[in-house]
Amino acid sequence: MNKKQNRIVSSNLIDIPTCLVQWTVPNPDYNPIPTGLQGFDGAAQKYPGGRTGKIGRGDFHNWGPNWMSPAIVTRISPKTGLMEALGIRYAKESKWTFPLHPINEQDPEAEKALKATINELIVYLVSSTNSNSIQKMVDLIIQNSHKTLIYVGHLPDDPNNTDDAWTSVGVTHFHIFDTKLARSIVQNPFPERETTITTWIQIQNTSIDMIFQYHYQMVWIEKCLKIVFPEENFYFYFVNFNFNFN
Repeated sequence: MNKKQNRIVSSNLIDIPTCLVQWTVPNPDYNPIPTGLQGFDGAAQKYPGGRTGKIGRGDFHNWGPNWMSPAIVTRISPKTGLMEALGIRYAKESKWTFPLHPINEQDPEAEKALKATINELIVYLVSSTNSNSIQKMVDLIIQNSHKTLIYVGHLPDDPNNTDDAWTSVGVTHFHIFDTKLARSIVQNPFPERETTITTWIQIQNTSIDMIFQYHYQMVWIEKCLKIVFPEENFYFYFVNFNFNFN
């Protein structure tokens, strides 16, 4: 193996061979790039996913895990009978994602953060400025959905992760079994200008790898599908899918 590590200039990262990513494997030639605040003695706590090619606090507020609380809201489409999820596409992005909101402590089911996450989805879905009606809809979703915590841990493939600071998440799935409530959450017409939008996205019997931004989001979707349809098998095939959520 060539001991000289290749730097990817476009992303300012070090290209680390897969066999040398984990901390348990010695890598004496590892020379990560400093980013953000330096000086943290992180000997006792390193990114659980292994070497990232960067050290320092980066763009994060905290050293170590920085906890976020994504929420995935799903329903059975009244039109197609297939499962859909509320996805958000930020301005100038080409693929869909799920919003993340910070939580102060390791409390994956922090109600305040979950409400903020669902609120963001609903605001862009209905294009409304009526905060009372939006909050009422958010409360209805939380109170009348089947709620499951589907994953707690670090966020793989987050480009902001460093060896010393990273994103950790507690992902909560809300499935709306109430057909009346599911029908009431309707999509307003998309605005003409390029902006952030939310919509219902079909996630059953479709190629979700062409729709969502990150591989880990597809794993979350698979878990959501298995909760609603426990007797069915769902298989997704990805390129460079080398992390484990078990």
